[in-house]
Amino acid sequence: MRLRSTLSFLTFVIFLTALVATASDNHQPKNAEKMSSSGQLAAKVRAALTAAGVKTFASAKAATAAASCVNVPEDCEEGLSEGPAGGQAETSIAIDSTGQHIVVGFNDTRGFSLNPLSVSGYMYSDDGGQTFVDGGQLPSPGSSSIGGTLLPQVFGDPDVKYLGGCNFVYSSILVAAFDSTAVQTMGVHRSTDCGHTWTGPYEVSSATNPNKVVVQGQPTDAADKEFMDVDPETGRVILSWSNFTPTSVEISSTYSDDVLSGNPPTWSKRAIVAADPEDGQSSVPRFAGNGSRNAYMVWRRFPSFFGNTIGFARSTNRGETWSAPMDLSPQFFTMDQVLGNDRVNTSPSMAVDNSDGSHKGNIYVVYSNNNNQDGADVYFQRSTDTGMTFSSPVPLNRWPGNDRAQWFPWVTVDNQFGRVFVFYYDQGVAKSGDLTRVTFTYSDDGGVNWTRPAALTNSPFKAGWGNDTGQPNLGDYNQGVAKWGKLYAVWAGTYQVGFTDGQPSTQLTVPDVFFRKVPSSTAAVDLPVSAGVHAGPTPIHVSGNLQATALLEENFDEPGLPPGSLPPNWRAVHGAGANVVPWVTSDSFCGTHSNAAFHPNANDGLPPAPNVDSSPSRLERLLSPVFSVPANADLVTVDFDACYDTEDDPNFNILAYDGFFLRVTDLTAGHTVRSVLAEAFEKEFTTGNLQHYPKHFPRSNDPSYFPDMSAWAGDSTGFKHVHLVFPGMAGTDAQLRFEFTQDSSGTCADVRPGHNCGVTIDNVRVRSLQSQ
Repeated sequence: MRLRSTLSFLTFVIFLTALVATASDNHQPKNAEKMSSSGQLAAKVRAALTAAGVKTFASAKAATAAASCVNVPEDCEEGLSEGPAGGQAETSIAIDSTGQHIVVGFNDTRGFSLNPLSVSGYMYSDDGGQTFVDGGQLPSPGSSSIGGTLLPQVFGDPDVKYLGGCNFVYSSILVAAFDSTAVQTMGVHRSTDCGHTWTGPYEVSSATNPNKVVVQGQPTDAADKEFMDVDPETGRVILSWSNFTPTSVEISSTYSDDVLSGNPPTWSKRAIVAADPEDGQSSVPRFAGNGSRNAYMVWRRFPSFFGNTIGFARSTNRGETWSAPMDLSPQFFTMDQVLGNDRVNTSPSMAVDNSDGSHKGNIYVVYSNNNNQDGADVYFQRSTDTGMTFSSPVPLNRWPGNDRAQWFPWVTVDNQFGRVFVFYYDQGVAKSGDLTRVTFTYSDDGGVNWTRPAALTNSPFKAGWGNDTGQPNLGDYNQGVAKWGKLYAVWAGTYQVGFTDGQPSTQLTVPDVFFRKVPSSTAAVDLPVSAGVHAGPTPIHVSGNLQATALLEENFDEPGLPPGSLPPNWRAVHGAGANVVPWVTSDSFCGTHSNAAFHPNANDGLPPAPNVDSSPSRLERLLSPVFSVPANADLVTVDFDACYDTEDDPNFNILAYDGFFLRVTDLTAGHTVRSVLAEAFEKEFTTGNLQHYPKHFPRSNDPSYFPDMSAWAGDSTGFKHVHLVFPGMAGTDAQLRFEFTQDSSGTCADVRPGHNCGVTIDNVRVRSLQSQ
């Protein structure tokens, strides 16, 4: 079921941009690249409020890891971006004991327009998931203020749990008042009417600057990426999170025995579960239930540049103290980037069998593992002895090592019979491109045997639809709950939109939250919008004979064009970086003897000198002339020839560092000026014989680098023809925007010695198609 973003948050984007521009880097944790996306944004705003109120190749890249942010816990957000992402993602779900009352939480970008800000959205169903009501965003009283910005602010990373009766609890990142400044902590809301209304946020005091270090009036700790669990025996609520200090990350936990009744709830003193250099992110706590006092925790660890392990700890006193951490498996290879998707991680999910079945007490853990180097496979481990030992990792997807990426797995156990469900994103449905589905499997014998993986989605969707430069698109995780042998699952999904979707907002309206219950004959459905019942997207179909009209043609071979010069009305624009290296024309790259637009991939930073940024990282744009699309146009096609040889990573199939991508700028009178990623609304997209782009950039903290974009990168081995078909452009004035970016180290020659490095495009043709 889909919840569509309907409120514009352009005002917030302008506000946040102005605040962040005045913020000092000293107010953010030095290891902030380890934070989740919501945590990063919360840290930025906290800093802004503070300012306002007062292998060989792998080794080379590791030297610049702080900027490139490959395999760090968990995300970087300091690279170039043009505002928060649109849509909804990072889904959570909880169900009451009757199965009729369902509460769904998600990151909701509509809340960026609020003051106080709240991006923790929610929906509820009173009929077992047949229909849902959009509740909007969790409330905040706005009882404090810094420079006109009301606090506390609710920053998403949702987790929802059922407390019995008609009671639910919902946790989020919180930016709260701290003397005359702000602190990044955790908060909870609670509902006593089955998720219809909520009170809070109630600050989790144990997560608020727990080390008590204050420097120049500023708290030095920042809380990020929490998950909760509820003890079925006592009702105790445990919450774990990553506590960021200036020098380390502390996997932390606290618990409350009066979440439902306390005003505010009281929380235990924080326990540090792990704080080694390889820790850590995305901790998940679980109670054993069935009369046991045991509790367990898993999290993601980072022992080496391309290596991950899964940390585990156990408690024998319901989370009061914890054992020394251990690794569940040998170090494994981190996952590759994913086309169309803004986020990758190997974060674990864990479930404990609380049923009365024959496998009660079993512990199940799933995570993405790329040892087969096909992107990632979903791996499973179990313990049958209360976490003392674990089975060896085994893959669950159908063709491990031969089916591209599977990622963001979630595991849950049926509370009656002990059926174990696992579901995950899956790009094994196509040999290339961003086509994606959600896949599930289950086991009825405690994880020994599994059903053949099957589709949870009605049909595959393109991960890049709705994507923008704000990140993330599909979030960090999805969740499901199992009851009575059925899986109740929610995830972020996409659908086809047009060029002007979401105007006058700067964002598109996808992704959205989808829900399905299986086994069931009911198909996956989109959640309704607040304006009323939503029937779903209107499919974009064009039939009959099509008449083509030329809108733009360019081969860069105009007579008399000076060497290196661009044709009239084509412009090179510097986007970022200390060294300006504009797009030019060249007749010597990629074996061509005619002019084409060209940009080098080179280590060509400014000469080292005091107070001079000598990094070669940059963003350089090539802008086409503006073209007008006829009002009766059904589609617009863009064709050109591209050749590229840029730095990619030989350890991965998709990860690359330098290259270019395409956006289309809306310059129509009366519209908000915005540049839309080609992948966000394309109806067709091929590069040679591949679907979509061939590569994807990592996240980055480099402000001169455009991170986390799918792109033309790596070695094209000659010219490839690019063909794109765009819907929804009728009556618009538009411009092609080719964006080249490169990071601070390395070129194609570091990967392929002796190669000439750069990108070139030629024979650009834009046409409109009208039905006859």
